[in-house]
Amino acid sequence: MGVFKTVMILIISLALSSCHHDVDDDAKSVQYRVIVEGPILKGVTYKSANGEINTVDPVADVNIWHTTEFTDDDFEAHFITEFVNSGTDDEPYKLSCFVEGELVSVKEGIVLPLSETTEEIKYFVEN
Repeated sequence: MGVFKTVMILIISLALSSCHHDVDDDAKSVQYRVIVEGPILKGVTYKSANGEINTVDPVADVNIWHTTEFTDDDFEAHFITEFVNSGTDDEPYKLSCFVEGELVSVKEGIVLPLSETTEEIKYFVEN
């Protein structure tokens, strides 16, 4: 019975350690993040690590939107955010780009009442 338990523990340990995640350990993480205080976020368009352009809309009900890409190659991080303020107060926003958890680019602004604006960030990631 002791041998059986030892073998089962070994099998389970190997299975768990081999299933940690599918991301290459050498890949760099690139996170796009948008923070708003009010419901002004109309949509986000971003470049994925494989070069595809992805659009997420509508996202007006969220105050924080983010996604993370993993890349083994040089990569131009790029995202565009659309804001619509249909209220009567100024609404602040903040766009951020992180590489390996480190802030590499940030843009902050205000969307005036009854107006629309677009903001973008581009950052070249060397791998």
